Amino acid sequence: KTHTPTFISWAAMRQRCNNPSNPAYALYGGRGIVIDPRWDTFTQFLADMGERPSAGHSLERINNNGPYSSENCCWAESIVQANNTRRNRFIEFNGKRQTLQQWARETGVLRNTLWMRLFRHGWSIEKALSTS
Repeated sequence: KTHTPTFISWAAMRQRCNNPSNPAYALYGGRGIVIDPRWDTFTQFLADMGERPSAGHSLERINNNGPYSSENCCWAESIVQANNTRRNRFIEFNGKRQTLQQWARETGVLRNTLWMRLFRHGWSIEKALSTS
């Protein structure tokens, strides 16, 4: 199974968290992201997570500051993962909290247009989201 997409995802996770020479180490292991010791073996990782569902899925930490563990990980598509990054800005309107990109998809207004309206021109959230 060492050449399967699931094994490659597991190995890449371990590199990001455990290898200071890895280019992504500063964003993972370097900032304290750890791996559950149960996942030291691929067999246990596979038992907990199952096979990677498709080429469009990758390993996602639900709590972006939490560990890689069965309780905090799932297989997710890139569009889902894009909404779970530290650099996202969340906008709350009418009791609904979403990223700027999610609001853009929902309203049909370009993300950059929403950003300009809110953060450059100082529009209210209601006006920014409801103006076509």
